[in-house]
Amino acid sequence: MDKKELNVVLDSVDEHIKLIFKIDSGDVSIDLESDNSDEIKNVFLEIIKEIENAPIKLNYTIGENFDESKNKLFKDAVDEYIEQLQKEIDELENDSNLIEIRES
Repeated sequence: MDKKELNVVLDSVDEHIKLIFKIDSGDVSIDLESDNSDEIKNVFLEIIKEIENAPIKLNYTIGENFDESKNKLFKDAVDEYIEQLQKEIDELENDSNLIEIRES
């Protein structure tokens, strides 16, 4: 099964640093300067919906409004986060429950 690309952009939006997941049903984002756990839950729920349909590959980019020189710590943290998230997504491909969901 071919992997579907899921675009993820680290960018500055309305003076907030956000990690934006570009999903078919609409963009979902995490404000990295907020402690709103609902945003994280929403992102993961949308990722789960995508994974149920097909394997996904995260296509991570830096947005044009993000200033890497001023926000290196955010960039370094997100680089590591995306790498770990992709590893976990890849490991799910062997999960028997996921295989059963896709076959039904």
